[in-house]
Amino acid sequence: MTTTRRRLAAAAAAVLGGLVLVLAGSWFVVERGVQRVLEREAVHLAENWAGTLGSELPRVERLIDGYPASREQIRFIRQMSALADVFRWRLFDETGTLTFDTRYFDELAAGWKMPAEAALGERASWPGAGDAWPRAYVEDGDGERTPRYYAVAFDRLVADGSEIGTLEVFIDQTEHRADLLETLLASGIVLTLLVVLAFLVPVAGLLWQIRVRAAADAAREHAATHDGLTGLLNRHAFGAVIDGKIAREPGVPFHLHAFNIRRFRQVNEALGYAAGDEVIRGVARRLGEQAGARCAVCRLGSDEFALVDATRPGLHEARALAEACLHEVSQPLPVGEGAHSPLIDCGIAQYPGDGTDAATLLTNASLALKTAAAEEGASIRVFHPSMERERARLLEVERRLRRAIEEGDFRLVFQPFFRPDGTLVGCEALLRLDCPEGRSMSPGEFIPIAERTRLIIPLGAQVLRRACTIAARWPDDLILAVNFSPVEFEADGPVKAVRRALATSGLPAHRLEIEVTESTLITNPDLVALQLDEIKEMGVRLALDDFGTGYSNLGQVSKYPFDRLKIDRSFVTALTEGDPQSGHMLHIIVAIGELLGLDITAEGVETAEQARQVARIGVDCVQGFRYSMPLDVEELERLLRQSASAAAAPSLGGVAAGRGS
Repeated sequence: MTTTRRRLAAAAAAVLGGLVLVLAGSWFVVERGVQRVLEREAVHLAENWAGTLGSELPRVERLIDGYPASREQIRFIRQMSALADVFRWRLFDETGTLTFDTRYFDELAAGWKMPAEAALGERASWPGAGDAWPRAYVEDGDGERTPRYYAVAFDRLVADGSEIGTLEVFIDQTEHRADLLETLLASGIVLTLLVVLAFLVPVAGLLWQIRVRAAADAAREHAATHDGLTGLLNRHAFGAVIDGKIAREPGVPFHLHAFNIRRFRQVNEALGYAAGDEVIRGVARRLGEQAGARCAVCRLGSDEFALVDATRPGLHEARALAEACLHEVSQPLPVGEGAHSPLIDCGIAQYPGDGTDAATLLTNASLALKTAAAEEGASIRVFHPSMERERARLLEVERRLRRAIEEGDFRLVFQPFFRPDGTLVGCEALLRLDCPEGRSMSPGEFIPIAERTRLIIPLGAQVLRRACTIAARWPDDLILAVNFSPVEFEADGPVKAVRRALATSGLPAHRLEIEVTESTLITNPDLVALQLDEIKEMGVRLALDDFGTGYSNLGQVSKYPFDRLKIDRSFVTALTEGDPQSGHMLHIIVAIGELLGLDITAEGVETAEQARQVARIGVDCVQGFRYSMPLDVEELERLLRQSASAAAAPSLGGVAAGRGS
C-alpha cells in the first residue's frame, strides 16, 4: 500500500471513529439530560406532597403512629394517590420505621397492622441523611409490578419545626420519559447533524485533498513507469520487470523480443505526426493483444518495442509468437481517412544463455533486431554471439561514414557505358570508402548501413555536389547521372540536393541524369512522383535503375517522367546461359521502351557474346567490364584528353556518375 493510500485509509478511519464518538456522546448527553429532568420533577413532586401531608398533620400523624386509618383518612389517602402519576407512596416515622405503604392500603384501612415482613426500616440507612431535602433517583422497572421507568422521591415531614417522619413517593415516568426522549432526541439529532456537518466539511476538504494528492501521485508514478503515447511500460520500468523476474526465478528460461517498425520516419513525413502517433498506438495495441496478459510489453523508443515472454520457454514457441506478432501488426491499420499496413522486424534473445540481466538481454535482442532489419522484408532473427562481431563491424563502418561526411574523406570512380557500336555515352560514378588497412570498402558494405542510419542523406548530397563539380570541367556534351537511395526521397531530399548542386557547380541541368531504383517507387509512390516531377521540371534527366528485379512493370513506369531504363544485369547473364525467356523479355522491354520514348541501357555486359546478344536485341546503351573498368578522376580525364586529340577515338556522348557498384 502506498503512503497516499495509507493516509486515505487513516483519514477515513478517523472520520468513522469521530462520527461514532459524536453519536455515542450525543446519546449519552440526551440520556443523562432526561434522567436529570425526571429526577428534578420527582423532587419537586415529593416536596409538594410533603407540604400537602404537612397541612394534614393530624391525619398524617395518626398514620405515622401506626393507627388504623379512619374513613376520612382513607378518603384523603385515595385523593393523594390519584394525584399526578404516583402509583405508590410510603411513610416512615422518625426512627425510619415503615408505618404506611399504599401497597397494603386495604389491609391498613381495615385496621390491620403493617405486615411484619414489610415493617422494616428499608430507608433508615438511606445514604445522605444529612444532605439537602428533598431528593430523588430514577430506576428501570419490569413493566409488570412496576412501570418501565419510574422515580423514587423523598422528603421530610416537619411539624412545628420538628421532623416527624419521612415521605417516599413512587412516580410513573414512563410516558413522560418517552416524551422527553423524543423531544430531546429530535433536538439532539439536529444538533448532532450540525456538529457532524461542522466536522465533515473540513474533513471532506481534507479527504478531497488527500484524494487529489493520491491521484497526482498515481499519475506521477504511472508517468514515471509508462510511455505517455501508448500506455506501455517504458524502458526503465521494463528493465526493472526483467531484473525482478530473474531475481525471483533465477535460471528459469524466458525470451525477450525486440521489435521495430520499418520506414516509420516516412510515415511521419508523408502522412504527418498525428498519423505516426496512430500507427504507434495501433502497433502497441496489437503487440499487447498477441503477447497476452502474462507478458510485459514496453515501448523502447520512437518506433521500437519489446516484450518479455514468460509463458513460452522454448525457442520454437518464441518464434511462433514473433511470427504471430508480425502477421497481426501487418494487417491494414486505419490511419486518418485511409489505412496503413505497418511492417515490423523482430530480434529474440534468451535468458540465461544470451544474458543474465535486463541490459544485456536488451542489447543482444537489439543486435538481432538490427540483423533482421537489414534484410529484405519483415523478418525474425535470434541472437547469436557472432552478432557481437557484426555489431562492432557496423559501428566501425558507421564511424567511417561519419568521417566521410565531416571531412569529405571519400572518392569517386567512374565506369563508362557505351552505345553498342562503341561510342561512349556515359559513366556511372561509384562511391568508394578506403579503410585504414588500405583496402577499399565495397558499396555493399556501407550503403545499407548508411541508409539505415540515414547518413546516406548528407553523404549523398556531398557526392552529388562533388560529381557535378567534376562534370562541369568536361566537354559540354557530356552528361552526369547520379544514383539516389530510397531513403533520400524522404521529405524534399533529392529536390533540394539537386538544386543546390547545380547552383554550386554551374553544371547545366540537361547534363545531369538522376537514377532511382525500382524499390524507391514502392516506398512512397505519391511522394516520389511529386519529387521526380519537380526534378524533371528543372531540366534534369531521369533514369530507372535495375529494372526487372520484380518491383514494378512497364505500366507503372509510364506513370513517371523517366528518360532511360537500365535493365538489371541478371537479364544479361541469363541471356547467355541459354534462358530463352530472358531474350523475349529484353525484346519486349526494348520495344515498349521505344514506344514510350525511353532509352534502354543493358548493365553487366562482361563478355563478347553478351555484347553481341544485347546489340542484336537493339538496346541503346551497354555498360560493363567488357567495355571499361571503373576509372578514377585522373584516369577519366586522361581518357577524355586522349579521345579529344585522337581522330580514331570514339565520339563521347556523355558521362554518368553514381554511388552503387
